[in-house]
Amino acid sequence: MAAKKNITLVFNHFETEHFGKDVFLVPYYLGKIYNLAVTIVYPKTATNTDFPVEMRGVVLKSIKNRFSKKPHSGPRILKELFFLFYVIYNAKNMDILMRLHLSEETILIGLFYKWLNPDGFLYVKADGGKDFHNNNFSLKTLNPVKLIKRILKRRFYSQFLKAVDLITIETEPVYHQFKYANMLGIDLGKKSRLLHNGFDKKQFEKFNFAINEFSEKENLIITVGRLGSRQKNTELLLQAAQGLDLKDWNITFIGPVEKDECDFQKTVDMFFEEQPLLRKKITFTGPIYDKKELWQWYNRAKVFVLPSRWEGFAIVFPEALFFRNYIISTDVGGAGEILISGGNIYGELVPQDNVSFLQKILQRIIDENRLEALYKKTDWENTDVSWEKCIREVFSVYL
Repeated sequence: MAAKKNITLVFNHFETEHFGKDVFLVPYYLGKIYNLAVTIVYPKTATNTDFPVEMRGVVLKSIKNRFSKKPHSGPRILKELFFLFYVIYNAKNMDILMRLHLSEETILIGLFYKWLNPDGFLYVKADGGKDFHNNNFSLKTLNPVKLIKRILKRRFYSQFLKAVDLITIETEPVYHQFKYANMLGIDLGKKSRLLHNGFDKKQFEKFNFAINEFSEKENLIITVGRLGSRQKNTELLLQAAQGLDLKDWNITFIGPVEKDECDFQKTVDMFFEEQPLLRKKITFTGPIYDKKELWQWYNRAKVFVLPSRWEGFAIVFPEALFFRNYIISTDVGGAGEILISGGNIYGELVPQDNVSFLQKILQRIIDENRLEALYKKTDWENTDVSWEKCIREVFSVYL
């Protein structure tokens, strides 16, 4: 009996939260759908030493980075150099090598993989990828050192683009950049496909609870993310909440409260000092890593708000859509694509940093109670945001 083909993801900085994200779920579903043995290789850190050797059939292989004592700081190349040696040693035994991000480290690792295993399949999931095709390869007006570096960069990028088998892009605007781009004489459109992030339906099926109908949902608005980080712009929703007449509605903020970028807890404390009557209407749960518990919040809610300043294709979109939330989002990656599709309207967009606009939308929802009519018009039975669907649409011609 022939051995299973395998896929190996080498990924720097694999932590608990990644089990519910594309980092884990893309290789997991590729393994499930195409009968592949799956391994994720990552650096051992103080926060992931207790991971099991296997999770949902995926082998988790931590290796010590001897080039960088602090895995999350220092020169980027040192944080990933040990991956290069791992790939060089194991390349011939890897049927598929997967990397995230179109970084220079990915290019170097991918090139060595294809040189050592020309028949192997090199797959890069570009988390973003915007303007990659506009890399500056100009050889004009450079000093000799920069000229040599630029020539080498052109050479490596050119060889990588010839060698890579597939690059997937999360959002349609960036995908269209790739689809019609010619980079160093190579048609990026022939190497690229659109792959939205999906919902982990197999995990949901294990939890064995039903999706609530509209009549079973609460008058609840939720947001999920790193609360207070610049990216997530949590303060936009918090500011909007100050002027709302919530009536019998509540707002719940789910996620860790930012400590590194800012002390967001001070902002929250000040908010409640100024708005003491909202303490019973607005709650902060802290981080919820247990997917069953997290998804039950989505299941209870009628409205999901994403006030981010930027995103790739946020995992929260398919989660909110799966649980039939009305989505209100700033116009970030993936929002426009997922809110209006297949003849259905799943939500609406808010201009960046426009508190009054968000406030008006939320107050209208609270006052008019119009969500039930929208809910009934939506073809929920054929709204499929599963990873199975997303992955089959892309990989069926490759695997």
